[in-house]
Amino acid sequence: MANPYVNKVVFGGETVVDLTGDTATAADVAQGKTFHLASGAQATGTLVGVSAMTDAEVVAAADAGWTNTFTFWISTAECTAEDDMTWNQWLQSAYNTIGAVASSDTVLSGRQKIALNNVAVKPSDVIVATTYELISDGGGDN
Repeated sequence: MANPYVNKVVFGGETVVDLTGDTATAADVAQGKTFHLASGAQATGTLVGVSAMTDAEVVAAADAGWTNTFTFWISTAECTAEDDMTWNQWLQSAYNTIGAVASSDTVLSGRQKIALNNVAVKPSDVIVATTYELISDGGGDN
């Protein structure tokens, strides 16, 4: 049976699209994201536990030279960062989708400090893949 999908396009003697060597499977692609198999057939990813970035976030990450991302949480907000990214770098990046800011030597979301184990994070701290909590200011830095 002939392949009903297009997996290779040759125009003017030049190959402009060639999916024939692609090896991605549904288990490799974030759940709900579409991609094409080597056959040319469209498929939907099933991989859970990853945060799929928007096209704009992917472009911003590539422009910034970042490539390896991970997910972390601030309270219940799911966030994305790069390996070895500091809070200061994250605050100035397209990944900061919650509008967090640096204040003095702490990082704030709204009027609350972002903290790990009840200790406020500093802009120079490296972000880790975990869940951070929000703590009230309380009048001083932790």
